[in-house]
Amino acid sequence: MRTGFIGILFCTILLASCGASRKSVSNAAGSSPDARKAVDHYLSGALYDFQDQYREALTEYRKALLLDSTSAEILKAIGRDYYRVEQFGYAIQYLTRAHTHNASDKETLYLLAESYFNINDADNAIVYYEKLNALDPFNTSVHGNLVFLYTRTGKIDTLVAFRERLVELFEYESEAVYQLVVLYIQLNRLGKASNLIQILLDKAPNEPRNWAFYGNILELQKDTTAAVTAYRKALDLDTSNEKAINQLYYLHRQQQDWSGLTETFEDVVRRDSTNFRARLILAEGYFYQDRYPEVRRLLNPLLKQEAYKEQAWEFLAVLYFQAEDYENCIALLEDALVELPDNKRMLFIYGSALQQDDRDQEALAPLKRAYELDPQDYNSIVTLSLSYDNLGMYSSLDSLYTMAMASFPDDALLLNNFSYSLSERGLQLRRALEMAQRAVELEPDNGAYLDTIGWIHYKLGNYQIALQYIERAIAYREESAVVIEHLGDVHFKLGNLDQAKQFWQQALEKDPSNAALKNKLEQE
Repeated sequence: MRTGFIGILFCTILLASCGASRKSVSNAAGSSPDARKAVDHYLSGALYDFQDQYREALTEYRKALLLDSTSAEILKAIGRDYYRVEQFGYAIQYLTRAHTHNASDKETLYLLAESYFNINDADNAIVYYEKLNALDPFNTSVHGNLVFLYTRTGKIDTLVAFRERLVELFEYESEAVYQLVVLYIQLNRLGKASNLIQILLDKAPNEPRNWAFYGNILELQKDTTAAVTAYRKALDLDTSNEKAINQLYYLHRQQQDWSGLTETFEDVVRRDSTNFRARLILAEGYFYQDRYPEVRRLLNPLLKQEAYKEQAWEFLAVLYFQAEDYENCIALLEDALVELPDNKRMLFIYGSALQQDDRDQEALAPLKRAYELDPQDYNSIVTLSLSYDNLGMYSSLDSLYTMAMASFPDDALLLNNFSYSLSERGLQLRRALEMAQRAVELEPDNGAYLDTIGWIHYKLGNYQIALQYIERAIAYREESAVVIEHLGDVHFKLGNLDQAKQFWQQALEKDPSNAALKNKLEQE
């Protein structure tokens, strides 16, 4: 009984489908034997379609078409199956004929648009999507496809006009209005964007997104004060509005307006003590006002929360590091790394702080561990290489540079640092020169890199060439004691003793603890 029921149900579906379009299959299904045969073949094709047997379905549909050559429904069925088997040229041929006999069939228009899109004919795809949109103006999928095609083909004015029609169609109540605002902003049509946002503000003055967009427009119009007011209004309405939070942070930080920043975010944190992002921003504002107890007060609760403590530790460590407060940075991270021993970011900051505090031997372990956790991390490579160099661990240094150059073959800093290290040791000077030259090609106005080339030429005995490069380096690094000392060394080799002493004396004034410089001056 069940099998029979399914068969009856399926036949009912097919007959209903045929009946709905019988004007297309045959104007009078029972009027002639050919018409009845056309319907039979059409139904057989529909059965094959239901079973995903598209080749067999096409055979039946073509037989039906021989008996009823003007049926839009049969033509569409053939075109649809050619579309399904990705023979888009044939699909277009039959679907175009179907459209001729029934210009208002939405499926035919959709299949034509998609077929043209699949053969990269965007212009014809637009034609049929526009026709479909005229018949079905509220179809958001069609809207999205037209927006994509207008954008892809560079039809910007058409895109703008289309988005403007959508806004009117949906009476300013859908996402379409915000999409139009974004488009106006992208095209720098800020007056139109502002007018549209004003309409939204009149309609929905308590919608935080409207104020955030308004702030964005005012910011682009260089009215920073009004932009801050608008963003603050957005935060008044929604303390979690990310756009307002991020832009207020950026604007206050850009102007180093720490009092304005703390005033804004104190209110946010007071109203929502769980707003982690606002707490971090407020902590930074306090930090730059030297309000360290308040920084701790804000971040300490987060250090006890599993979801937040890692970011809070890292954030506080970065603030200490940026302020060159290496002692507190080191102490903080020593505590943090007890709980999170393999946090590569904190290991890197910890090692860097130790290095800046002239504790290279202690810096080595955390920097090596950070590098082991991520051998492609550029900052770890550069910082670890400096510790190796400072400690005279040249075998480890050369291995690190060799591996790093495989990953960053055209990095000017690595090229320069490796070549300078080799030159200081008097090793592989020709190779060092090639690397230094490549670094200068990448950054021709970098005084340190020019000095490196000059120093390599000095080591090679090319003193006149060395002089040219180091004099160029001085123009960019006139405060560098090392470069000035190098210039004195070159003049000494050229027999210009008075000039050599003059530059050595200048270098010593900038680096009074340099014993080697003192020795040179005493000997001369």
